[in-house]
This record gives sequence, C-alpha cells and structure tokens, in this order.
Amino acid sequence: MLNTIIAYDRILFLMPEFNGTAGLKQLFGRYYRNFRSVEPDQISKREIGYIPFDGTMVRHMGFRTHQEIEKFAYEKVPRHLYYSSTYYKFPLEKKMNDKGWQGAELIFDLDADHLKGAPSMTYEQILLEVRKHTYRLVQDFLMGMAGFGEDELKLYFSGGRGYHVHVVSEKVYSLSSDARREISNLVRGEGLTIKDALPILESSARFTGWLKWIDDAVVSIYEGISKGMFPAFMGEKEISAMQSALETEINFLGTRAKRIQVFLRPGREKYGFLNQYDTHVVSSIIDEVREERACEIDEPVTTDVHRLIRYPFSLHGKTGMIVKPVPLSQLNSYDPLSDAIPDSSDVPVRIKVNKNFSIRMKGELFSLREGEHNVPGYVACIAAGMGGAQIISIIN
Repeated sequence: MLNTIIAYDRILFLMPEFNGTAGLKQLFGRYYRNFRSVEPDQISKREIGYIPFDGTMVRHMGFRTHQEIEKFAYEKVPRHLYYSSTYYKFPLEKKMNDKGWQGAELIFDLDADHLKGAPSMTYEQILLEVRKHTYRLVQDFLMGMAGFGEDELKLYFSGGRGYHVHVVSEKVYSLSSDARREISNLVRGEGLTIKDALPILESSARFTGWLKWIDDAVVSIYEGISKGMFPAFMGEKEISAMQSALETEINFLGTRAKRIQVFLRPGREKYGFLNQYDTHVVSSIIDEVREERACEIDEPVTTDVHRLIRYPFSLHGKTGMIVKPVPLSQLNSYDPLSDAIPDSSDVPVRIKVNKNFSIRMKGELFSLREGEHNVPGYVACIAAGMGGAQIISIIN
C-alpha cells in the first residue's frame, strides 16, 4: 500500500513502504562507480556507518584513506552513508567508551521536521524556508554572535529537506553535551520570555545579539506608537490608557521628559519605566523577535558528541540527491533541485507510478499520473526513494 504521496502542490514525508529497490540500487550504483571522496579530514579517526538497500544500520566501521571508502561505496552501494562528527583514537571499537574520544565538530541539522507549517508546504517551499533558517544561523549566530570565520564553517545540503552546518574549529572540539545544549538553546531562542529578558535588559550596559534585536524592535514599535500607529495585538481600551500614560512626564536622568520620549531612546534606561501596558507590548515584541530570528534546528544532533552525519558527496537514500557542499557565498541562491542532482541520473528510466504526483527538478515540472512513464533517472530516484513509484528498467 502506498503511504507516501509526492505532490508539487502538497508534499507529505511519511515513512515509505518499499516494494523492491533493485532499480533504485542500480541507479545509485551508477553514481558510486565514479564516487570521489575528498572529505572529511582525518578520515582514519572517524567512525563510518551505512544503511544498505536490504538491511539495517551497520556502524563502528573505519577506513584509513579516502580511496578505501571510495572502493567500499562502489562495492556495497549504500543507500545511506554516514561518518562521525567525532574524532576517535580507535573508531572501530564497538563501545563508545573504548573508542578514545578526541573531540567533535559542532553540528547543526536544519530540516522540515521543526518548521512551523511544514505539513502544508510544497517540497520546494520547504527547501526555501529551511534555507532562510540556515542563512540566519550562519550570519546572525555563528559568524555574527559567535564570531566564527568562514574558514571555520562547512555547509552541506543534506540531500533531503535541509542543510547541515559544521563548525570545524579547535574552539568547539572539546565542548561537552551540556555546553552544546546551551548553544542550541541560544540559536532557538529557547526560554526567551519577558520574565527572563527584562532583568537583563534593565541591567546590561551594552546590548548584543538577542538583547539588541529586542531593543531595536522596542524602539521601532514605540516610534510607530508616537505617530499613532499601535500594534495589532492591542485593544482599544489598552491604546487609550497607553496614550495617556505615554504623555505624562517623568524624571529621567535628572530632567523631566514625556514617557514616550524615553521609549524612543535605545538602551536599558527605559526598561525601568514599564507599566502594565508597556510590559504587554514588550512581551509581545519579544515573542515576535523570537519568531523572526530563531533558527529551528534539531537539538539532539547539536548536543550529541558521538553523532553520525551524512557523508559528503554521498546520495540521500530517499531522494537520490547529493549531500553536497555549499559555498557560504552561494547559499542564498542555492537550488538543490538543480544543483544537487548527480550527472549519472540523467539516464532515462521506465517507472510505474502508484499515485499521481508532480515535482519540479532542473527547472522542469514533471506531472505524472498513475501508470508507466519514461522519466529522467533523478525523477525516478525521488519517486521510488519515497515510495511513490517502482523502477521498471533503465533504458540504456
């Protein structure tokens, strides 16, 4: 029974029920004939794992060179291929405590699982939205707030519905799971409420990061209020009471000033003059800033110091697309549905479609009804990989 529907106007990612994968494995095999592995670094210190087409996860493997893993991929044709973000002294040991942990990259996994409204998005919309979160993570947090340089970051399209960001730096290798959780909480804006933020806003001499974003938004909103433009979340009674309160004078830094003038100044001083209406406004602003700035990442990936992550340039077993490095300068224009498709999958393939579906790849919209069709291999891969079709034959 088909339980994955691929539809360009609505795409649901459910666990597929595979009805034979020989054709899909054959297409993957064409790619792995010429597989070239130039990443990751220090491969002899990495644990390797994979999922075959006819079994479950195999892990605690290791290779001395990239040439060895190229040979392995050619011979085994993995459906999914992984490596550890961790460096080990003995990566082949079965017990984690025996591997000799030597540090781990800091990993961020961004995909549709944590996106608000993802079930109603198309595949293409999901990729665009996750790309926005990835850009925010890199620019606002890793390069902005944390100060990492481009040479300390590696970015990959995951091959599926998002991106992986690796921090490769001596600054992070020794971080514990708890330290990594704090970083995860920071980029997700976890626990960012007025109760937690107000004491810091009142006492901080200099605003950076979340505090600056909040303060900038507060000043902007009160500039609007000063011109009679009130936020949508305020009722008529609140607006009337707030207008009166903002026109009253207070003793501010040794002089008399209208309260509205105080709220137009950046900095901490105004947060000591909040009344109940201002508190409501600032609380709502904090919620909105979090919604706009937070990056929805998969926290367990970031906190796990023994994590296996998708191997660079391998194929994703549900899409047939490449786990491909993305230059930071190209992220805003990166289109996986064109840029992450292997050349080897241009071959024509005969498939049997179980349910109508459509998807746009390499700039072309493929709309297929139930029945048999000839399509490019990359369309066959994503249809068969997600359980929406069976591969009948490769036509050449």
